[in-house]
Amino acid sequence: MLAEFAEEETGERTEIFGDAAQRLCRYRKSGVHSGKPFTGAGTKSIHFLRMPEGWRMTALFWDDDR
Repeated sequence: MLAEFAEEETGERTEIFGDAAQRLCRYRKSGVHSGKPFTGAGTKSIHFLRMPEGWRMTALFWDDDR
């Protein structure tokens, strides 16, 4: 069971290419999993397309630091 989960961005870069965009960000996280506290950090890559209704997320990748 996961409890008390928190995550926040610690750095970011967003690039827009016409109707496509990519956001690369660093994050840190903490919480309690199966009764044991944990912390961690990693990188996310989020991809977007601009549609008539606005920006829509098309893909999300993340990799926790080892």
